[in-house]
Amino acid sequence: MKLGLFLLAALSLQAGTINIFDGTFNAADWSSSLITNTNNSNTSFSTVQMTTGGGPTFFRKTTLTTTPDGSGKYNMIRVADVYTNFTLAAGTGITSIDYSFDLENLLVGQAYMLAIFQGSQVYLSDYPSRSLVATSGSWTTGSFTGLTSAKFCSPLDPNDPTFLSLGGQNCSSNHNFSGTGGAIQIGYVTHNGLPNGTTITGLDNFSVSINTATPEPASIGFAAIGLALFLVGKRRQSAGSNSSHQL
Repeated sequence: MKLGLFLLAALSLQAGTINIFDGTFNAADWSSSLITNTNNSNTSFSTVQMTTGGGPTFFRKTTLTTTPDGSGKYNMIRVADVYTNFTLAAGTGITSIDYSFDLENLLVGQAYMLAIFQGSQVYLSDYPSRSLVATSGSWTTGSFTGLTSAKFCSPLDPNDPTFLSLGGQNCSSNHNFSGTGGAIQIGYVTHNGLPNGTTITGLDNFSVSINTATPEPASIGFAAIGLALFLVGKRRQSAGSNSSHQL
């Protein structure tokens, strides 16, 4: 009974909340890619670290541009930014995720969604219900708490016939928070749905809290080592006790 309680306590110490924060946005810590583009030849984007003007200093500036191609179809561009300085190990169960961004509208606002990256798959907090929009010309904080797997969607291919009606996302395809999937990374997706034009926004104080249900595999290893040491100690204690009785 005592051994079981010891192991349970050792594992419980590692479960809880993992906090991720970046307010500097060094180029080496972020990777950007285009994940939705309905207009291949007339779309561009850029992401860059700014060293002044943030809240308080550094921030990450994103520029998204769409131009009609003459086809008359709806234009949308989505850019995914991965925070490469953090990886959640495979086998770590998640109960929910909280996130908070500071945003500033520099030239027409953009929508920001928290993103989870697992292998080649991207899952984003559903738009527009759980996205943040940079609409103010000054820094404004937005946040969501308690996001479960049901609050994340996968982007649809622009050629999918349901693309427009579903807002470019499939919310019946969710990330598995149970811990049976592979390792994940965290980041965000920016969205420009203007038919024609350029949007420029700033992001600062990127903050994400992952509430875990199970310890990471490395933590289980440490718990196993602790259990082994506990067993050795108990065995020595028992041997010492037997020797005393024999005397």
